[in-house]
Amino acid sequence: MSKVSLILPVYNGSQGIVRCLNSIIRQSYENFDLLIIDDGSNDDSSEIIETYLDKLEKKIRCKIKFLRQENQGVSRTRNIGIQMVDGEWIGFIDQDDYISRDYIKKYVLSIQNSEKSGYKVDVLVGGYDRVADNGKVIRHEVLKGKNWDKYVVVSPWAHLYRRQFLIDNNIYFLETKIGEDVFFNLKAYAHTDHIIVLKNNCGYKWVFNSSSVSNSKQNRVTEQNDPSLLLNAIIKMYREDEGIKTPYAEQEYYITRYVVWYCIFTFKDSKRKEHKKREKELFWLLKSYYPKYYKNKHLWRKIEGEPLKIYLAVTGYLLLHSVGLV
Repeated sequence: MSKVSLILPVYNGSQGIVRCLNSIIRQSYENFDLLIIDDGSNDDSSEIIETYLDKLEKKIRCKIKFLRQENQGVSRTRNIGIQMVDGEWIGFIDQDDYISRDYIKKYVLSIQNSEKSGYKVDVLVGGYDRVADNGKVIRHEVLKGKNWDKYVVVSPWAHLYRRQFLIDNNIYFLETKIGEDVFFNLKAYAHTDHIIVLKNNCGYKWVFNSSSVSNSKQNRVTEQNDPSLLLNAIIKMYREDEGIKTPYAEQEYYITRYVVWYCIFTFKDSKRKEHKKREKELFWLLKSYYPKYYKNKHLWRKIEGEPLKIYLAVTGYLLLHSVGLV
């Protein structure tokens, strides 16, 4: 059975870390290990984790390694984890989230079924449940097995990656304040055609925590969440990496989509002047690399797998932007 290594970065995660760990150690799949890295927490996360692990003693079947480091950020922490683990497959989980009991097992079974038919897999992506702190499901993100589904879930969780594939293609998390996970997955997707989408699988539970930094840092225009570094890095990767498999139209549409998403997401809580300035900068960047982005075929005919509400948001915003009515 294939060995899976889970990487769990922790930073001030005392609120949800026990629930997260409970879901991991209760997995029905046995051949996996867990690397927990406390990235310089200044709360009692480490003490909670150490106490939890001490109580487990020999009751668990998986190997758990726990280490502490000075704060280096989630990107560098995940990159360190990739180099440290030795599983054939790598998965990521966030400290506030949790996974269903058969989460790993279903991914591995999908790998085995594919490889039996002679298809080598590099990346697997599944759906997720968006859940409130009380466990109530806010949204099911169910994938249908379409090619575009992989862009619906660009967070590192809800994926498994062949570790050697990541190493061979120098796939890493970008050290940026916004979109480090987007860069990682777009780089992975760009280097392989061997991607499996798990249909009707929502084993990952993405918890909505209103006090979480990840849920608040992007809702207004700030210097810290300027996506220009991210977008430039993605476009440079598309243009300079060898063997890119992402079609040009797909690249162009996703970058356009991301610019529109950012403008919509930051609009409500931003000052009009600040938002207008950032919007102008991003559309200038978009047009400088993709001068005919507004003619992209996916804007005028929805790509299969793209959620209708997102497609309408993108095309609607672009229409309003073109006539100055945003």
